[in-house]
Amino acid sequence: MSDLWNDFKVNYIHNNPVKKNLVAEDHLWEYSSAKFYRFDVEGTVKVTNAGAIV
Repeated sequence: MSDLWNDFKVNYIHNNPVKKNLVAEDHLWEYSSAKFYRFDVEGTVKVTNAGAIV
């Protein structure tokens, strides 16, 4: 799969809590990896350098 398709999937997953009005922004959802992708900050969800969630 292409990087564009992977980006689409990650963005879709990150935006689900926002669409359901659970949080105002994707990185505010505790169980989101958005903090890592947007700010390079480790959150509750750990992401390896390869991008795999562990």
